[in-house]
Amino acid sequence: MHEPDRINTTEVMRRLNAHETVVFVDARTVEDWSASEEMIGGAIRVPPDGVAHHAGQLPSDPLVLYCTTPNQATSMAVARELISRGFRDLRVLDGGLEAWKQAGGYVVARLAAGDRLPKTRRPMKQGEDAFDKGRGVVAEGANVPREGVGAGTVVETSLSSPPGHHHQRVTPPPSR
Repeated sequence: MHEPDRINTTEVMRRLNAHETVVFVDARTVEDWSASEEMIGGAIRVPPDGVAHHAGQLPSDPLVLYCTTPNQATSMAVARELISRGFRDLRVLDGGLEAWKQAGGYVVARLAAGDRLPKTRRPMKQGEDAFDKGRGVVAEGANVPREGVGAGTVVETSLSSPPGHHHQRVTPPPSR
């Protein structure tokens, strides 16, 4: 089995700005998850002791795993287990959640157990900014850098079971 590759925040943001699909996986331990009040917007929660349970719920899209442990030890362990289960298109975020925040990446208040959000799909309006929290669900769920979202982009946020596990897919507008 090969060692999981790493990816830096600059490359993740480049991919998002190029409208590539990226699915964040929050691989923090239960203790680290409980001690924090935030997460990367749109991330799927897969705790290290729950990989077997959650692996079947992960999309086939490129995955970016993150945690808060030194040298991303938790993310690397989860990535190794996912690789052993057949996942190939995954990377570990170098520097984890802290690096993402320092790079200006989008974070949201994490969902508490029992919280539910409706599935939402709507096009962004001309001039709407995914980081303008006063403009509804897109602002609350967007996980792309400011310059990566434009009019016509569809942001779809959905929850899966169990509560607190959700993902987001950003679809660019059709080419004209």
